[in-house]
Amino acid sequence: MKGKKEVGKYINERDPREFTDQFRVLDVNESIVDMAYDFIKKYSLLPNNAMILATCKFSRNQFACISR
Repeated sequence: MKGKKEVGKYINERDPREFTDQFRVLDVNESIVDMAYDFIKKYSLLPNNAMILATCKFSRNQFACISR
């Protein structure tokens, strides 16, 4: 959807809550922040990517991301 620039079209045609209700917001705690800091130092990750990775590892969630 993103690559085809269809996200806005999808949201405009549907109730945004239908889309956003698919997501779950996880709490960030000090352990996650510490883990993210370690990832930044060890792997030279950007802070936002380190936070995502640390949150996934801490909560034991598995996510697949494709970045281009």
